[in-house]
Amino acid sequence: MPNIFFTADTHFGHCNILKYCNRPFKDWEHMNEGIIQNFLERLRAGDTLYHLGDVCHSTFDVSRFLDRMPNIQVHLIYGNHDKPKLLKHQKIVWAGDYKSIPIGNDRFVLFHYPIRSWNHKGHGAYHCFGHCHGALPDFDRSMDVGVDTHNYYPYHVDEIIEHLKDVPYFHDSDNDHHNKTD
Repeated sequence: MPNIFFTADTHFGHCNILKYCNRPFKDWEHMNEGIIQNFLERLRAGDTLYHLGDVCHSTFDVSRFLDRMPNIQVHLIYGNHDKPKLLKHQKIVWAGDYKSIPIGNDRFVLFHYPIRSWNHKGHGAYHCFGHCHGALPDFDRSMDVGVDTHNYYPYHVDEIIEHLKDVPYFHDSDNDHHNKTD
């Protein structure tokens, strides 16, 4: 499996996120540095990072984060705190609101917000999201990949598959009319 990582809700430069999410950092500068160091432990040149929104707060310069990363490719899903005009960097190879991607024999549907139904759900597709900072439980084969849910590290694709692979495509209470696997 290729080295593909997922994350969300880094909120670089956002001082109030410390109290909103009870993050264990002294201040936003220590938070930025702690998250960057965690990413540097996992990411290597040639890796791909899917960041599912809320990268930076306000006018925080995204290059303060991405310039420190190895030579990686970043695909960015915009979050509600992101300002697209400020998120320009040579490592960002794609940016938008939604993305559906194949990885091996699996499909991943990526959106900043959690959704209850997604394309290919009835065929086992995974849905990765952010926005909720771990406050919303996973639903079917969906998962919050924000830094608050993974000790401020990005998730490797294999970790997501391992976590969700045995989860049924649908719960008994799910009335999505696409709940057949044919």
